[in-house]
Amino acid sequence: MKSFLSCCFCNFIIIIAVIFTLFIDNTFAADGRKWDGKKYPFKLLNPAKPNSEINPFIIDTAGKLAYFGELAKANLDMVAFGKKNGLTGLNHAFVKNYVKLTADLDMNGSKFEFPSIRSNGSFFDGGGHVISNLNISDRTTPPNISSDTGDAEIELALFQSAGSIKNLTIGKGSKITYYGVEKKLTLKVYAAALAIEADEIENCHSEASVTVKGKGDSFVSGLAVRCRFALANSSNKGTILFEGDVIDSRLKNRKGRIEPGNLQVSGVCTQPAKNISGCYNSGSVTVRASGEEICVGGISSILVNNECSNVYNTGAISISASGNIRFLKVGGLFGVGMSSPRLTGINQKFVETGQIYNSGNITVNAKTAEQIIVGGLGGNNENARFASSTFAFGGVYGFINTYNTGNISVSATGKAEIYTGGIAGNNAMIINSYNTGNVSGSSAKDGILYAGGLGGTDVYVQNSYNTGAVTVKGAGTNQAGGIMGNAGVRWGETDKTLYAVLNGFWLKQAKSGGINSNVKYAKGSYYYIKKSDKKKNAVDNALDFMSMLDKKKADPDEMEEESFYGTVYSFDSPSSNIMIRTDDDPKKRKDMEGSLLSNLNKMAKEKSTRHYRKWIIDGTNGGYPVLSKEYFAIPVDKTAEERLKPLPKPDAATAKKIAGVYYGEHRHWTSQVGLYADGTVKLAKTGETGTWSFDGKNLVIKWKRYDPETLEEKGPGIFSCPAYKFILRK
Repeated sequence: MKSFLSCCFCNFIIIIAVIFTLFIDNTFAADGRKWDGKKYPFKLLNPAKPNSEINPFIIDTAGKLAYFGELAKANLDMVAFGKKNGLTGLNHAFVKNYVKLTADLDMNGSKFEFPSIRSNGSFFDGGGHVISNLNISDRTTPPNISSDTGDAEIELALFQSAGSIKNLTIGKGSKITYYGVEKKLTLKVYAAALAIEADEIENCHSEASVTVKGKGDSFVSGLAVRCRFALANSSNKGTILFEGDVIDSRLKNRKGRIEPGNLQVSGVCTQPAKNISGCYNSGSVTVRASGEEICVGGISSILVNNECSNVYNTGAISISASGNIRFLKVGGLFGVGMSSPRLTGINQKFVETGQIYNSGNITVNAKTAEQIIVGGLGGNNENARFASSTFAFGGVYGFINTYNTGNISVSATGKAEIYTGGIAGNNAMIINSYNTGNVSGSSAKDGILYAGGLGGTDVYVQNSYNTGAVTVKGAGTNQAGGIMGNAGVRWGETDKTLYAVLNGFWLKQAKSGGINSNVKYAKGSYYYIKKSDKKKNAVDNALDFMSMLDKKKADPDEMEEESFYGTVYSFDSPSSNIMIRTDDDPKKRKDMEGSLLSNLNKMAKEKSTRHYRKWIIDGTNGGYPVLSKEYFAIPVDKTAEERLKPLPKPDAATAKKIAGVYYGEHRHWTSQVGLYADGTVKLAKTGETGTWSFDGKNLVIKWKRYDPETLEEKGPGIFSCPAYKFILRK
């Protein structure tokens, strides 16, 4: 009897526990932070007042987020609906309505798929919260199909479109997936974690995996596909994968023709516009595809005249061709585009570049292609074509104050033109930048391979260096260089000063047989070699014979100067002597003159109006120079009003030393120049005026209409600025 009662009591306890558990689960599931697959209405923060930034619609449960998505796609009179349901100020399609998330949400992705929120014009503030376990795919999000045009596309992201999105993270366990459910039509696919399109994105992040396995033209990104105006302080940590043979979806649907299509894949935003700052990608980007044109970038696929600051990529980029590709453009940061827009003339504004770099490894294995263009930072720059003429670039722009430490490997098993470089693959200016990553390439029969430590081909290099090994192999036509693979273009500030490389440095490979490994000690377009190391030719033997006749014994350790084609500087090692050349006597130099650090900073100072950063040695990067966090000199003024602001007047001692009439030679003029004791300056030939200052070593002239110029004191009453071929003599 006792045993029977005990059993009954135990069963009762179990039943109570089950009921309690079910009650708890139902309580949590009913409009809770973990989604139960249902929709629940939301309200204004203060229903008595109209919607505004300080009185937003509040989303504090997963069901309310689902309700927001339901309203965004509903075909109803939103204004009337709002009045009826107490949503004061609700606009059609949420245009300029403020919505705020006030809690972390779990979208329970293992049980439920969440349909993409249809296009709306809301200002969505995530409040610093996280939406985790978000599961979106083409199984629940329908495509958009136009019977008139034959267009068929699908948009997979939390938001298909929004006015602005800020302070939101798509968290762990989230995945955006295109399975290819639609079988009758070939869809153009847009996929990203946060949004397909938004006007502005700020402080948004993603840890979601984005996977597309399809056939149609595709635009795939970790965070967003398009951002029309400003993209700031945002990132992606999730993995990105595209797999498929890309075909022209519209042509297939309308005419049944199979032709290659376009693919764009990026870590952060495929096509950002205007400003992009404080953004990074650390997720891996993997592409296995064929197609007409494929653009891949760790940050963006394509940039057009963007202003970039503080952007970087640390994620690995891997591309393998599943078939033939016509054009493949790949960059650690940008597939197409550059980090700095044009900086020219008196209308240029100061741009804070910050840290712009790539440390992710890039691996490309292709079959056949018309062109494969790969760069540590950028692949190709379609809007930067230039020839051998003055200012053909319309001023200076490209990759300024940047660096790459990732290794780059590019190969093709069939006929292809390959251009690859540590900073840029093709068509770019590389300025005040460096590369330490290894660059390697392999070509096939009838192929062409140009590989360079900084640029592949058609690049202009200024005040930059490379320490990475450059190696090429294969049956094609291979050309490699420590700085560039092919010096196909020149650029200069005057018609008489055209260069492929100006102050470009390559630190020679110690590896036997490496690029220019036979060059012992190089300086400018020349290098020094010990007599004992020199390979003897007929001329050398004749000179040795003449020495014997003169009864002079040759010194095997004597250094001889030899000519070398191209501008290649070489230093031995990043020692505590800070790159002291072995062909120099340190006792004869001051201020580390002749060192890599000195040479880089000298030009950085001369070109300070281009916003070069100063070079420092801080113990990182193996002891080689790195870019400082501060700019070298006074930046170009932000406004015309500030430009007219004079420099501080000199003290009496400085005025007495400097003031006077100078004979001036400039790249554009020859004239007398008056530097007056009151700190003003006047150019006799044109009447141009300005102000001047002197810091004990450098003379700065701030013209009224032209960029400021810095001249270094070379002796009593003599100042020069080689960058502008500018010299003043008293």
